[in-house]
Amino acid sequence: MSSVTQEVHSPQIPGPLPLADPAHCRPGRSISRPLVGVNFALPAGGDQGSFWAFFIGFLAAFAFSGLGNGSTFRQIPVIFRDQHMREAEGRGAEVQAAVLKQPQMEAGAVTGFSSAIAAYGFFFIPAMFAAMAVTNTLWLFIGFCATCLAVCWWFYARKGAEAPS
Repeated sequence: MSSVTQEVHSPQIPGPLPLADPAHCRPGRSISRPLVGVNFALPAGGDQGSFWAFFIGFLAAFAFSGLGNGSTFRQIPVIFRDQHMREAEGRGAEVQAAVLKQPQMEAGAVTGFSSAIAAYGFFFIPAMFAAMAVTNTLWLFIGFCATCLAVCWWFYARKGAEAPS
């Protein structure tokens, strides 16, 4: 087997980790459920709320948020690699080997851009808590998480998806 063919079959960008597989984007693994629990653990009316439900709900929300963040940044290079490899399919081993460099550059740019946008979360999340009622803010976060879940399912997990993983 030539080095070009060997390079094509073992590309420099490894495949997805199990946590990066968008098929794992299911409602049971979503950040939305812990946030709903947090919302109902807050004091309301004459109820004092539940500190432990609030605390455990936020711990779960942060854990799922970290899993989502890690899988997103792990999935970006895989999506670009798969897209370019599909386009180079049947064009020869040399073309396929050359095509592996382009997704690395594109994935780096998208990862950097995504990181820059994600950094705004450290400003907007506390600002939302300061500007609105806590329950309203949490419901907005739940809506955002549900939207992210739907996009993930639509593009990567459903049958007939554009870029199945």
